[in-house]
Amino acid sequence: MGYQRLSGGLRSTGYTFAIIGLIGLATPWLVPPPKAQEGVAACYGIGIFGFLIGSAMLIAYYLSYRVSPGTALITRQGRVELEGTYFGLPPSSAREIRIAPQVFEISNLEVETPDDGVLGASISVSYTPDITNPSTLGNYQDYLRERPAIESRIRAALTSWAMGKPVPGTLKRAMAMQQEAESYIRHKLAGNPMPPTENDLSLAIYGGVSMPEIGVRIQEVNIVRWTVVEHGTGKPDWATAITPLSTRARSSSSSSYTPEV
Repeated sequence: MGYQRLSGGLRSTGYTFAIIGLIGLATPWLVPPPKAQEGVAACYGIGIFGFLIGSAMLIAYYLSYRVSPGTALITRQGRVELEGTYFGLPPSSAREIRIAPQVFEISNLEVETPDDGVLGASISVSYTPDITNPSTLGNYQDYLRERPAIESRIRAALTSWAMGKPVPGTLKRAMAMQQEAESYIRHKLAGNPMPPTENDLSLAIYGGVSMPEIGVRIQEVNIVRWTVVEHGTGKPDWATAITPLSTRARSSSSSSYTPEV
């Protein structure tokens, strides 16, 4: 349900005070006027006090609710209610979602480097529903259906980094650049046009990165395994490019030219 009433003890105490108050208010009709007028007046005063206290407790119980820890309610009006106590009638047909961060590992990633090497990696990802943008939560389903989309995005970012030019260029150099790869992936996910910096170690300092198409916000990306799958040649493919024929022909004709004396 995602929400709960206040303590049941509040309701029980409210009913007790309200019933005692009603009895006190009814005292003037239960005791004939000539008898114990002072006692009747005291009971009537206590009745008013008890009824007011009991009524306040019952109103607090029935016209307030508390959103459960670790969840959020999305009302039909698109309002997000986080953990806490709210006054008013509980929202009808509200959608409950879990907001605790979820962590999963993308294992056995393999990408090629420009020198025909193969790099292996496993990447840990932490993410939450994007409760800062209620309009995208309609695309959020559960914590399992989002993972293939996140994995695809991170795999593409890692491949883009591994094939970058001029670095890393070779598998050996890529193995020494794990931290740079992490920063690149985070920047790629965020769509940040500026190059990553050495101190940029977390997406969380920016509040995470939103993925509106699936309604989540990525909080952390960390490489937990970084290995060699296949050794490369040590020379990136662009270093062995063949000189164009026209260029070689011009160079040859220029070197064989002997000016007349």
